[in-house]
Amino acid sequence: MAVLLKLGCTGWFLLFITAGSSPAFSQISHRNALVNIALSCFTPVLSGSSAIQIQASDRSDIISPGVEQGLLSRGFTISTESGKAKLVYDVELAQVVLENAAQNQLTRRVTLGLNYQVLGSGDGEETLSTVLNSGTCSDSTTDLIEREMASKLAYDGFSVTNPAIPPKKGITRYIQPLILIAASAVGTYLFFNLRSRRADSR
Repeated sequence: MAVLLKLGCTGWFLLFITAGSSPAFSQISHRNALVNIALSCFTPVLSGSSAIQIQASDRSDIISPGVEQGLLSRGFTISTESGKAKLVYDVELAQVVLENAAQNQLTRRVTLGLNYQVLGSGDGEETLSTVLNSGTCSDSTTDLIEREMASKLAYDGFSVTNPAIPPKKGITRYIQPLILIAASAVGTYLFFNLRSRRADSR
């Protein structure tokens, strides 16, 4: 009894240790994960600029509000009328894919592809029409999320941020065959055991 109790306590201790060392899940929304990729692309090419105008394509609506807020938080000034530079960009690819990782975990892969131009004024120019920098940016990030949080991290209005959630693998995939095998073994045992008893009783 003491051994069983000791083992039980040890089991609970290991359970708590395991729970405490479980991986930290990301709680960032699918949309903000896309925004973070865009900010990692734009921040270096805008360095040195103070007041910035932003012109985003219609396809960029999925990230544009977040990009503006993110640039503001990084010390940039967003101007709607004038500025020393103008960021023009278009989103070419936005994708969120979820895959099974473990029983209650999903691997989230977020991919964003965009092209951009940074415009400024040339000598004697009043309009921001000179291309100071241009290019494309494509990147992806991968993290873990809790399965039950997957739908809560979506953003209404953008199907990209509402990816398909893969069906739960579940231990039933492994338990069901074991149950069938065990049931078959028990049935076989009972069949031969009862048959043997009948033969002995004759």
